Amino acid sequence: GTGLGVVGKRVTFTGVASHAGSAPEKGRNALNAVIRFFVGIDGWRQQLEVDSRVHGYISDGGKAMNVVPARAEAIFGLRAKERGTLDGMVERFGEIAKGAALLTGTNVEIAEYLPYYEPVKANLALGDVIAAELERQGVKPERGILVTASTDLGNVSTKVPTDWVRFPVSETPVPGHSDQMRDASISDLAHRNAIITAEALGASAVRVATDRALRDRINR
Repeated sequence: GTGLGVVGKRVTFTGVASHAGSAPEKGRNALNAVIRFFVGIDGWRQQLEVDSRVHGYISDGGKAMNVVPARAEAIFGLRAKERGTLDGMVERFGEIAKGAALLTGTNVEIAEYLPYYEPVKANLALGDVIAAELERQGVKPERGILVTASTDLGNVSTKVPTDWVRFPVSETPVPGHSDQMRDASISDLAHRNAIITAEALGASAVRVATDRALRDRINR
């Protein structure tokens, strides 16, 4: 299958600290900037392509309730299935951050939090080999699925033939990064499917290594 590319950004707003009770008007609230940034991101989501993603959290919102925060920070991930789309999202993301800073009288700095993970590009000829080996194991694989997660396997796929192979760990789908996924991943079903997948990948590697015509077809 294929997968989304991702890049992570750390967004830091800097304002002016002041006593929130006696002199709030002398402060410039960096947390307000982060909040307005999130509002801007929420509005932007309406304009994103259906398989693009932007998500984040506030990593620093101030230190005390009676102090106007002079610093606030958020960390975001941006995802898309094409690098060009992702580059455009990064540019728009920066414009929204600058708008939040302008609105609140603060300054903003955007730094890299996670380097680019390129979108995963599947090699169809290699996928045919893996699918055939899975079928030998009694498994009917699903092909052509876009995984809306990201991995540095995408960077590998820009250099060498690649396919993204996943296997079920439960009878019904469970969300990733969840307690259900953790528990399902240690089940007998998960272990059995891991062995099946590993054997199919190993057999595929042998075929690619020993069949020049197949390698030529994959590299074509």
